[in-house]
Amino acid sequence: MVLFDGMFKKSEKEYYNEGVRLHNLGRFSEALAAYDKAISIDQNHINSHNNRGASLESLGRFSEALAAYDKAIALNPSNGLSWNGRGIALIDLGRYSEAIAAFDKAIAINPKNHLYWYNRGNALRDIQKYSEAFSSFDKSISLKDDYFKAWNNRGLMLEKLERYSEAKFSYDYIIAHNPNFVEAWFNRGRELMRLHQYSEALASYDKAIALDPNLIQAWINRGSVLAYLRRDTEALSSIDKAIAINPNEALNWNSKGQVYNIIGKHAEAIECYDRALRINPKFIDAWVNRGNTLNDLGRYSEAVKDYDNAIAIKPDFEEARLNRELALKKIRQ
Repeated sequence: MVLFDGMFKKSEKEYYNEGVRLHNLGRFSEALAAYDKAISIDQNHINSHNNRGASLESLGRFSEALAAYDKAIALNPSNGLSWNGRGIALIDLGRYSEAIAAFDKAIAINPKNHLYWYNRGNALRDIQKYSEAFSSFDKSISLKDDYFKAWNNRGLMLEKLERYSEAKFSYDYIIAHNPNFVEAWFNRGRELMRLHQYSEALASYDKAIALDPNLIQAWINRGSVLAYLRRDTEALSSIDKAIAINPNEALNWNSKGQVYNIIGKHAEAIECYDRALRINPKFIDAWVNRGNTLNDLGRYSEAVKDYDNAIAIKPDFEEARLNRELALKKIRQ
C-alpha cells in the first residue's frame, strides 16, 4: 500500500505548474500553497520562489514577497526575473531608490528585456524623475514596439514635461494599433484639452466613454470640454453622469463646481464645493476652488478662511498661499 500510494505523490514540477495555473486564474492563496509545496520538495526551485513572490505581491503581502525574491536571488544572483520581482516589491513598499537599483541589476543581466526598462520607468516616475522615466519607457518600446502600456506611460511623462503634442503622438500610436485601449483615448483627450483643441478632445472622451461607460473621469473631463465650448446644458449633464455613477465621491461635486465656474454660475459652484467638503472635509482642491470663487465674488474675508483651511491640510500648497495673499491685499485696499 505504501508503494502504491507513493506512485501518486506529486513532484515539485507538478506543484509548480499547478501554482502557475491557479495564479493565472486569480486564485493567489491557492497558488501560494502550491508553490510552498514545490519548495518543500526542492528548496532550490528558483522559479517557485519567484512565483511565490508574485502571488504574495498579488495578495498585498509586499514584505513577504520581497523576502521570496531575496531567497531566489541568494540561490542565483544572475536571475534577472528575481531582481525584477524584487524591484516591483520595493516599489510597493515605497523604497524607490532600492527598486531602481534592483531594476538596474536586472537590466545588467538582460538589457533586452522590455519589462525591466518599463518597471524602472515606473519607479522613476513615482519619485518624479520624469525625464529619466521617459527615457526608460522609450527604451522599453524600442525593444517591443507593441508594448502599449509603455507607450501610454511615455505619453504621461511627456505630459509632465509639458510636451503635449509629443504626448498626443504616443496615444495616437496606441490607438492606431489598438483602438480599444480606453486609457489612450482618455489621455489623448486630456492632451487635446491642454492644446485647446476642444472639439477633438470631446471626440476622444466620447470614444473612451463608449468603451467604458463607467469611466467617471472621462465624463468629468467631457463636461469641462463642453463648458469651454459653451454647451452649458450638455456640460452639466455630463458631470451629472459621473455623479450618478458615484454620488458620494467628493471629486465629482468639485468638478461640477468647476463647470459652474466656467459658465459663470458662481453661487451654484459654491453649493457644489460645499457638497464636496461635506463628503470630504480634507479635500484641498475644493477648499481652494471655493476660495477662488468667493474671491471672484468679492467675498475676500471668506476666501481667506478657505485658503487657511487648505493650508492647514497642506502647509506647502503654493496656490493657496498665493491666492490668500491676493485676497488679503484686496481687503487692505
